[in-house]
Amino acid sequence: MYRLSQIILILVFALQINYGQNPHGKDFIIDCARCHTSDSWDVDIKNISFDHKETHFVLEGMHSNINCNECHKSLILSEVKDECIDCHEDIHNGTVSPNCSECHSDEDWLIEDFSAIHEEKGFPLVGLHWVLDCSECHEKSVELIFEPLDNACIACHESNYNNTTSPNHIEENFPEECDQCHELEAETWIISHDFFPLEKAHNIKDCSSCHTSSNYMDTSPECYSCHSKDYDNTVNPDHQVGSFSKDCSECHSLDPGWSPAKYENHDENDFPIFSGKHKGEWSQCSDCHIDPGDYSVFTCLDCHKHEKSKMDDKHDEESGYVYESEACYKCHPDGSE
Repeated sequence: MYRLSQIILILVFALQINYGQNPHGKDFIIDCARCHTSDSWDVDIKNISFDHKETHFVLEGMHSNINCNECHKSLILSEVKDECIDCHEDIHNGTVSPNCSECHSDEDWLIEDFSAIHEEKGFPLVGLHWVLDCSECHEKSVELIFEPLDNACIACHESNYNNTTSPNHIEENFPEECDQCHELEAETWIISHDFFPLEKAHNIKDCSSCHTSSNYMDTSPECYSCHSKDYDNTVNPDHQVGSFSKDCSECHSLDPGWSPAKYENHDENDFPIFSGKHKGEWSQCSDCHIDPGDYSVFTCLDCHKHEKSKMDDKHDEESGYVYESEACYKCHPDGSE
């Protein structure tokens, strides 16, 4: 019995010795020959048959050319951590994400796309912002310190806002969000006039042509506010006598010369000429409007002059029938029979 107890103690002691001889810890169980040779216990990284893909950390790019002990500080291999900051010194002093891969590529540690990084942070580098030197916004960038910045326009452009006098942004109470007026993707800080497109005949280069005072907010977008002289002085047709709309867009295009003019609301407001029986029966306004100075005057008879006898017979029982244009329109306001 005594001898059996001795045997058991020897076996236990032997197992403890075997466990102690594994310097990489009990959880790292692979064939030693995958890393070591019988000639020496030194490890030649080029001859290691262990594939690091078997772990959750694949050795690619710059990570594929380092010695094991640069990451594995202890022989207990499972003790290594896999966060970037665990191996790489924080040269940015906590001003950026500790996850290096958000900016850097492990192929060469260079930053591949500054623009994409900024866009993710809510500030895309477009237009003039693309050509800026990092230090113009990140004052300590030469020290690799990229402190978080306020994305609001006024945070960087307060002096521009306060010192601009034409127009005076402060007096006019202009918005502090520059992109409400300025085209950020342009190569200059041009005005984004989307609220009143400056295109075709409105492609005006001189702001003072419309903005006649320092108060830019005083300028009305209504056509007549700029084109009152054109409206009042036009005689063919006379816009005032004809009580034409002061909304020029109801008749005119924005093509240079404001022509061709086409009163497309004629059907809805006056008489159907683009639809119904009179569609395609005329070629120019003067076919019906015989007085170029007064478009309130119109004629039906010039086109229907050969139908008088037919109309007289057809209306012989109509009380008050008169063969004249005003009477025709009164009874047939939509041109139907």
